[in-house]
Amino acid sequence: MQTTDQVPSLPEVLAQNMDSIIQALVDRLKESGGPAYTSLPLEMLGTRVQRLVDVFWQSIAQNDSAILTNYISSVTRERSSQGYSIRQVQRVAIILRDVLLKVVDTVYADDPALRLKNSRRIEELILSGFGAGAFGVENGREAIISRQNQALRRTSDKDPG
Repeated sequence: MQTTDQVPSLPEVLAQNMDSIIQALVDRLKESGGPAYTSLPLEMLGTRVQRLVDVFWQSIAQNDSAILTNYISSVTRERSSQGYSIRQVQRVAIILRDVLLKVVDTVYADDPALRLKNSRRIEELILSGFGAGAFGVENGREAIISRQNQALRRTSDKDPG
């Protein structure tokens, strides 16, 4: 078994594996992310995935889940107004979780305690992201409904009949 001073920290592991994490996430989303992701141009998907992984890393490195949850809430609000469903948002979180846990399982294979500790950190952050995603989608849907209601009011105000 390795000692903890020989093993990189979780932020270091994520930073060292950033490119492969992003590529794995892009590949999985293109393969099974649903129509919203499979139809997205590869460059745009890559940019979105890179930003998500960067924000996830910042949350881990700074031990501050608000960094991720604020980002997820904002992005999912925007995505829901573009027609993305909560199921599509959750699919991204599940795929991100799977990719990150695979890295953790590999890097910390010889240290079960660190493997468990870092797996839990990832799981907790993913769960926080789920909540923020649901909140963002709900807010996005409410914004769509509000805009539609305003448009209907304007139309009915103009209708002399």
